[in-house]
Amino acid sequence: MVFRSAIRVLFAVLAASLSVSATMAYAVDHKVEPSDAAPPKDALPSAIADLLGGPSFKVVRGASRVVCEVWLCKEWSIAADAKPKGDVLYPFQPGQVIGAVRYPRKGSDFRDQVVADGVYTLRYGQQPVDGAHVGTSPIRDFLVLIKASDEQSAEPLDYKTLA
Repeated sequence: MVFRSAIRVLFAVLAASLSVSATMAYAVDHKVEPSDAAPPKDALPSAIADLLGGPSFKVVRGASRVVCEVWLCKEWSIAADAKPKGDVLYPFQPGQVIGAVRYPRKGSDFRDQVVADGVYTLRYGQQPVDGAHVGTSPIRDFLVLIKASDEQSAEPLDYKTLA
């Protein structure tokens, strides 16, 4: 089964998480635009590159500075009876490939940690319920960036590998 009804929400979550800068005032300068750029198949394992082909877009800062380009999978596998459960909104399997992203230059994440330039896979993750993450977000869904050169398979990764 293909989970298409949440794709717009996923776009919004992805764009917000990728475009947030160290100072929230700068977030106003970012926009999401459709992209026709081909996925960077030469930088990805073929098993992951073959999954790409869904919608693609770019996050642009100011008039034309591309912060990142994002390619989503053609489709995502989910259980037939999948439904949102409490603070988990998406019925993906943790570690599942969602897409790929390329940063043309170094950036930073919401905690102001450096994100080196290059190609990364986007994998679905969930914040653990372990007491250390209480109050960090109203939902547990998030995307993990994994350097494409560290990837070997399109199979879902377990929690320890994602961490």
